[in-house]
Amino acid sequence: MPFTQAHQLAGTLLGTSPCRSTLVRLSQFYGAKIEAELNQPDTPTNTPTDTPTDSALPVYGMADGLMLHVDGAWREIKLGRIFGQAARQASTSEGRSGQISHSHYIARVGHCDEFWRWWKAHLSVYEHLGRDLVLVSDGVAWLAQRQQRDFGEATAILDFYHVMQHLAVVSRAAIDGEKRRSIWLSQQAKRLLESELDCLLADLVLLKKGQSERDQVLIYLNENRYRMDYKTYQSRGLCIGSGAIESANGAVVQQRLKRAGQRWSSLGAQRILNLRCCWMSERWHLVESHFRSASYGMAA
Repeated sequence: MPFTQAHQLAGTLLGTSPCRSTLVRLSQFYGAKIEAELNQPDTPTNTPTDTPTDSALPVYGMADGLMLHVDGAWREIKLGRIFGQAARQASTSEGRSGQISHSHYIARVGHCDEFWRWWKAHLSVYEHLGRDLVLVSDGVAWLAQRQQRDFGEATAILDFYHVMQHLAVVSRAAIDGEKRRSIWLSQQAKRLLESELDCLLADLVLLKKGQSERDQVLIYLNENRYRMDYKTYQSRGLCIGSGAIESANGAVVQQRLKRAGQRWSSLGAQRILNLRCCWMSERWHLVESHFRSASYGMAA
């Protein structure tokens, strides 16, 4: 939680309030201490999906990025989320999406190579699952290329809803009238869900207006067609959208690091992200082990 709120909570629970700067130093200290352990693949005793049963398959790996003001400039935070099928829980409220009961998170500030180094290590735990390791992402080229190179046996899925967003851009540029655009988009959504990509591409080529937008989407679809067999994915009961990682961006990163007036250094942001991922991955025992070590040292 933000340091000011933590200061108030500490006063309520402990009867004394450590100063805000002390909480900052403690957070930075423990965020740094757990980094190496946090970025090691978890063990079966801590992650239910590490030894998945049939009911836990498939295992999903989703990654996405968002921008954060760090060191006086905007830099991308890359977040990964791993969860098993058994963790998916349907909502009891009609019209509402479900929730995921347990996930494993990793977040890194900075270059994609740094993120991939850690992310690959975590995904490698599930590489033996073959097609039951399901990697869902948007059209970011660097991520798709690395997934295909290092996890070619996994099921790769291009987020269906990102595809529809691209098609919506084309429709606004090429088709007059909201009703006509809506009908055209509905037709293309049906084609996608039936894995009729060639028919969709033919419809795009027929468009006479918005050629620039159309041509960009044609390239995008052709580059990603190997992960757009939505009919097969749905027949297997798979997620075809990346909503789980997009919601995690808000819960893991934005709720803590993107508050009004906050400024972060790269190290400071990374250490708080370490604590956030540790807590939300239910791995707080990593922090507690350092608490105990410190207590034993003081007693000695």
